[in-house]
Amino acid sequence: MGFWIKMNIDLHVHSEYAPNGKWPLRNIFELAKARDISYLAITDSYCVEGLKEASKLSDEFGIKLIKGVEMQSNSRVHILAYNFDENNEGFLRTLKESREWADSGKIKGMVKKLQDNYSIDITLEEICKSQNTISPSTKQFCQALVLKGLAQDWREAKELFFLPNSKNGNCYIGVKYDPEYLVKKAKQAGAIVILAHPQQIETKEVNIDELMPKLIDSGLDGIEVYYHNPSFDENKKHKAFKLLHDFGLKIISGGSDFNGNNITCLGGDPKITTDLISEELYGGK
Repeated sequence: MGFWIKMNIDLHVHSEYAPNGKWPLRNIFELAKARDISYLAITDSYCVEGLKEASKLSDEFGIKLIKGVEMQSNSRVHILAYNFDENNEGFLRTLKESREWADSGKIKGMVKKLQDNYSIDITLEEICKSQNTISPSTKQFCQALVLKGLAQDWREAKELFFLPNSKNGNCYIGVKYDPEYLVKKAKQAGAIVILAHPQQIETKEVNIDELMPKLIDSGLDGIEVYYHNPSFDENKKHKAFKLLHDFGLKIISGGSDFNGNNITCLGGDPKITTDLISEELYGGK
């Protein structure tokens, strides 16, 4: 797989074009150049608007761009799509509808559940201000609740308010589509489709052994085996490899999930290299 020369690669990066990214694309490419990254995928959630600018920066910095997008399903399963047709109307419509629901109905509904189920005095405006975003993620909801003294850390807040066994009910609301639908729409746009960070799938809500055949029937191509965040370890990597092999998938992806919050290191730490990643994703050039 790949060249005899190992090159640094990161196939999971978020920019300020999407709500879960903080950095301008130019800053991302500057850091990628400083870290000797040769292949970079911008995978903004539900968003491809940054790819035109990223393409120009790719030429300027001499870093090969892999077109990407991340999609969250209604069960918190995340799907990554690469090298898709940017003009596929069905796929673009799916991204637009998902983004609109994530930016409005989902987050407003989660605030209402916190207010109704737990009598928490909190507003969407308060959450957005404290987390410096216009569309907070579930983790940012949790971090806002920590600031109100309702939990010790975001993980405890998630346990208390956003899981199926939460005491007064699960305040989580999923996005518009199930993961199988997202895989199908991405495949219709010619994408290589990857299951993102399987080690983060909430097993209380999703049975991975039941989910995988559905995703494969819909066209899933591979798994993000290398996922560099603070909780990633060798055991989780081995589990991801086992999932890949148990279900006969061939394509291995990897990325940092960098979003500018210093939770992860662009390019991974240790760095992710091309010899670890399937050549179908980056073209080997």
